[in-house]
Amino acid sequence: MSDRTEPESTIVGLFELPIEQIVACIDKLLKSRLNTTVTDYTQRNTPVDSCQWDIDLPDESGYISVRKSLFDKSKYSISAGIKQSSKDPAIELAKVHTECLHACLALVKPADQPITTTIDTDQAKSNK
Repeated sequence: MSDRTEPESTIVGLFELPIEQIVACIDKLLKSRLNTTVTDYTQRNTPVDSCQWDIDLPDESGYISVRKSLFDKSKYSISAGIKQSSKDPAIELAKVHTECLHACLALVKPADQPITTTIDTDQAKSNK
């Protein structure tokens, strides 16, 4: 069972950026909105069709993950949420994380490419 709780916000944008630039952008926005910083990011063992990185935050209540398709090098999905072990205040943190991700992608995406967001409520039901 995952230690992550849903619904999880997933933001998909089409852009070509190295993971370091995505992490730096997220870090800058978290600093300005939450007065917190990214402590590190690690690549996770993922299926053969994508690479995934977990962005580590100093408090354990929230998480941010970035996944990049290996078939379409310009397609990333970025998700943010809270962990099941977290208390009520973590819910607000997850909302701010998601707002930061929207802002991050808006800064880096080409103007003619859309950003789509989905809330995965089916996943939430299966994790309970």
